[in-house]
Amino acid sequence: LRRGAIAGAALDVFDVEPLPADHPLRCAPHVVMTPHLAGASRETAARAARMAAAEAHRWRDDEPPLHCANPAVLER
Repeated sequence: LRRGAIAGAALDVFDVEPLPADHPLRCAPHVVMTPHLAGASRETAARAARMAAAEAHRWRDDEPPLHCANPAVLER
């Protein structure tokens, strides 16, 4: 971006979040930044709520979760 090799950038994920206030990308020209959940909608929120409820029911029924961020904990 600084050298002009890239005309612009649209970013929604950063190595450190939130991006520090003094980060150079915040004032870089031709950069669009959005929060990581910029694609969230009512539909995706409703789907996430249904998935969470289904996982809670699976846990209640002593079934393994379908969506586990850390499956190693299930091996204990």
